[in-house]
Amino acid sequence: MNKFFVKLRHVFLPFLLISVTTISAYVLVHWLVFIKFELFELDDLWQNFIIPGAVAVIMAYIFIPPIIKRLDFTARKNKSGDPVNGAMIFVIISILPALFIALNCVETKTGKLTTLEHIGSINKQSLTRYYKLKEFYLDKQAVRIYSVFKTSGKYDQNFDMTIYCAVPIRDSLESQPANNVGLNTGRGNFRIDMKKALILVNGKKFSNDSLKYIDPNTVTDVQVINPKASVALYGNAAKYGVVHVIIKDKPIDSGSLAVAENPNAWLAVSYKKTISNDLSPQEKETAYNNFAAVSQSEFNKVDQGTFIYLERLRKSDDLSNFRTAISQKDKSIVADKTILLKPAYEPFESRAGNSFKWIFGSFGIGAFVFFIFIQFFPLRKNHQRKLSSKRFRWLWLNDVKTILWPRTGYVVTPILIVLNITVFFAMVIAGLGFISFSSTDLLLWGADYRPAVMDGDYWRLFTATFLHGGVMHLFLNMYGLMFIGVMLEPVIGSRKFALAYLFAGLAGSAASLWWHPATVGVGASGAIFGMYGVYLALLTTSMYTSAQRKILLTNMVIFIGINLLMGIRGAVDNAAHIGGLVTGIIAGYAVYPFIKQRIDSSNNEQELLHEPEENAV
Repeated sequence: MNKFFVKLRHVFLPFLLISVTTISAYVLVHWLVFIKFELFELDDLWQNFIIPGAVAVIMAYIFIPPIIKRLDFTARKNKSGDPVNGAMIFVIISILPALFIALNCVETKTGKLTTLEHIGSINKQSLTRYYKLKEFYLDKQAVRIYSVFKTSGKYDQNFDMTIYCAVPIRDSLESQPANNVGLNTGRGNFRIDMKKALILVNGKKFSNDSLKYIDPNTVTDVQVINPKASVALYGNAAKYGVVHVIIKDKPIDSGSLAVAENPNAWLAVSYKKTISNDLSPQEKETAYNNFAAVSQSEFNKVDQGTFIYLERLRKSDDLSNFRTAISQKDKSIVADKTILLKPAYEPFESRAGNSFKWIFGSFGIGAFVFFIFIQFFPLRKNHQRKLSSKRFRWLWLNDVKTILWPRTGYVVTPILIVLNITVFFAMVIAGLGFISFSSTDLLLWGADYRPAVMDGDYWRLFTATFLHGGVMHLFLNMYGLMFIGVMLEPVIGSRKFALAYLFAGLAGSAASLWWHPATVGVGASGAIFGMYGVYLALLTTSMYTSAQRKILLTNMVIFIGINLLMGIRGAVDNAAHIGGLVTGIIAGYAVYPFIKQRIDSSNNEQELLHEPEENAV
């Protein structure tokens, strides 16, 4: 049993730590680069699978083998297979599925839902991941169609057929000025109900509403046929009469209707079917024709406008194919700038499904298999000798202890980190979220909000500094706090550090309140920036040598500058940052005389202690 716990501590727990750190770090970087700041966009396959998979495998092969080699595989020398590589397979199986699911979960959960009154306003604001439309019209008669064929499977045994349908999304059509229109055929007057009449454009059936989007300059003739003659020509479907519009130059089919203006966005609808690649070309053509007919029937029958929300397609093969469908028959449309929106019919809150649970489920299955694997091999003898040292036994906890455990000269920082993490997990346990929290919930828990503060809730200026918008927000702020706390608190002392943190946090909240009249504000960034301000002020004094001052001051200015630039782009609250930073700089210069006095006093004591020894010599 003792050997079991030894291997658990020295093989399995390091594996867990490295794996979880790899997944968390890459998800954080991915969120910052591709979601939060949208620095650039890659094809979906590369962005969500190839690059993260390659990074995870490389990190695993760098850090995991030394851990695995703590086991003794000499008993398998004469047996086939490499135990180390076998163990690495279990490690990769543990990491990759969890990483892919986590990336999808973060992208889905953090996507913003924007409500639009009409589709025309989509280009008047920054693009988001999800949209909700109040008024719209799907011009199905102007659909653009593009078919794609490709093979798949290990031996190309599958033949995949996909039909991409791009439907123009327009603003809601105004009601017709009159239901009935009087027309003279030359054989007498009669009235046709335009809402019930059969509308033909170059011999093809179209909806009445689509007539509004025909360019009048392309119309060469309009033929009106009375109901009696219409039935004789076109059957019972034309019992209310026929209006036949002739358009010059262009034969009309579904997908090439001349329209008066380009739509602001398109609805992305696709149909897929896979058949055997062993079929003859004639059989494939027949299968495709049947598939196309079924797809056409379904497209006509289904009301695609019953969606609950829309998801904007990001760079991918699907997006390229939809854009090809749009541009292949209308070269005036700039395909690279068209917006494709995919309909979603489930509630917006259910968009991620159970993906968050599957992150832990997939990782847990792989980790369990790895755990069983290591039970078949003992620890190496040279590693067992190292374990006799009590200090080595707890070495893996030293880093955690250094960050979270208070010690002389480093008391306030770990307490603040623990408090922030505790508040965050209290909100998680309350069922309010994990990736992000809603503004309503944050407001109930004490977020900064000008109307509430002006009504007397002044305590929000303080409580807002312990709330965070989500796990990424918390992680970034706690990393920044830990980094500056380790450097600054031992220098200025715990009491001065706590007071400076408090005043900087309040100043940051007040600055945010002044700048944003109706925004819910949370986060410790104002207080943390204040600590960087204190350190920045001390770096400009004589406390440090010229060489130290040059290196540290350069790094500090770069760090602060990058964060302020992010704020200019609207990603973070610059008002809180600047308010905290200015307060911190003032506090730094205020405490400098006391720190200098303490340092000078300490130096004098050291000189007095060494003076007798020098005299004796």
